[in-house]
Amino acid sequence: MQAEAVRDPKLDSLCPGKTRQSADVGAACWARIWTAGGCKASNVPPYEQWHQTQNLEVLVADVVQWANLPDDRHKQGCYGDVGPPENLPAPPQPQVGAGGGMGMPSGGLGLGSGLGSMSAPQGGGMGMGSPLGLGGGARVQPPAQQGPPPPAEVVQKIESSLQTVESSGLCGGVGRQTTAVGETCWKEIWTHVGCLESTTPPYVDWHNSQSFEVLIADAAQWASLPSTTHRTTCYGANPEL
Repeated sequence: MQAEAVRDPKLDSLCPGKTRQSADVGAACWARIWTAGGCKASNVPPYEQWHQTQNLEVLVADVVQWANLPDDRHKQGCYGDVGPPENLPAPPQPQVGAGGGMGMPSGGLGLGSGLGSMSAPQGGGMGMGSPLGLGGGARVQPPAQQGPPPPAEVVQKIESSLQTVESSGLCGGVGRQTTAVGETCWKEIWTHVGCLESTTPPYVDWHNSQSFEVLIADAAQWASLPSTTHRTTCYGANPEL
């Protein structure tokens, strides 16, 4: 769905003077992207630093998640009558922590929400919370970062991992914004995204301070980013899984 949206030829004329790779497109262009994605004009989230650092394509992908993710936060944020959703930080790209564990610096899928929350989510958006600029979106929504946005398959992995949380009964149904979920839950999250239980990184202070949703987005990125480091950290000696 996101891939289809960013391939739409209409993007080339959505914001005059802006290309698909333009960053800091401005509040007016962001409002156009929001409404073009099907969300209510009265609910346009504030144009903040996260949005300024993303290119037009990433913002389009972020809005696609707001318009289509099934949870109440995203449905109300896009179509509801309570005004703009709160901009939450989204998960930044995961990185190997100093203690051998995994972690991401705070800030950042928005999934905008939720590429989002990007982070994955803190997700707003990615991070797509999740997740992209708006976080919680798991909002899958991409981190504010230098370089290209996360590949579509990474965004999709974060999104799908977050969407199946309730149906799988992960961690006994703990709330998405719960922190200090514990080592046992972290192991469940790691295997939930498809990584091997035997490769689960140590549960360190970083994990303890992050929400359940952010940890899912973090693990999902480890499961889907193509680098050798990410593949072997997730899948061990057989990264072709």
